[in-house]
Amino acid sequence: MIFNFSTQVKAKPEHELFDIYMHASEYNADFVECVEQELKHRNINYEELKQARMEQLNDQLSIEKEGRDGSPMIVFLGFVFALFGGIIGIIIGYHYSRSKKQAVNGESVFVYNTQTREWGNIIMWMGIAVASIAFIWKVLY
Repeated sequence: MIFNFSTQVKAKPEHELFDIYMHASEYNADFVECVEQELKHRNINYEELKQARMEQLNDQLSIEKEGRDGSPMIVFLGFVFALFGGIIGIIIGYHYSRSKKQAVNGESVFVYNTQTREWGNIIMWMGIAVASIAFIWKVLY
């Protein structure tokens, strides 16, 4: 079912239309398109808004490309589980070292920053090494 947003958009004041346009990622794409058409229909020059929106998207993209910090408690638990050869440590390490998401421009970026990914790699390989040694030990003895 296709919903017609035009009647809803026509009833909105300009400041709400500006707000919707600036935060377009939070709304349905068809709704944002109706907002753009309504701004054009009202003869409102929204070129400055377009520029501000592009700057906002570029800022958001640079933040997403940097990645975020991992939880220090989960990193610690990952080390503990990896040290005792647990699969949970390997999973935590893999998650922190390899997780990706789609950025606002559609590009695939890492979820976590470089330092967290490095810790994740250490946790994952340490868990694999300890689990391998424990497995070999159990098979031989």
